[in-house]
Amino acid sequence: MLTPPAGTPARLRALAQEWVERAHSPFSRRPVAAALLLSDGAWIPGVRVESASYSLEISAVLNALSAMVAAGRRDA
Repeated sequence: MLTPPAGTPARLRALAQEWVERAHSPFSRRPVAAALLLSDGAWIPGVRVESASYSLEISAVLNALSAMVAAGRRDA
């Protein structure tokens, strides 16, 4: 397992905070964002998505994980 560089948690929090405004949470009014760090240092954002079309929301982490898989990556 690779050890991330010093300051990585703070950097990921800052990246997630930049994306929180893109969350769509009209029912809970709790916008949430996440950032996944990949093995090469790239990151993938994810945001919380709520919709009346389906009963469950998509969490920020699940959104980021699905974006990672859609990009063909498996190395978070």
